[in-house]
Amino acid sequence: MRLKPALDSSTKQEEIYHVTFIFNNCNRSMLQVIQIEL
Repeated sequence: MRLKPALDSSTKQEEIYHVTFIFNNCNRSMLQVIQIEL
């Protein structure tokens, strides 16, 4: 029973890492598009 919360917290950290990674990639692509338009 004690192992389940630890696994849940680790999976949440992985999800947050993936979301921030995708968010950073989107920001880079948006900045590149803005630079091309300028």
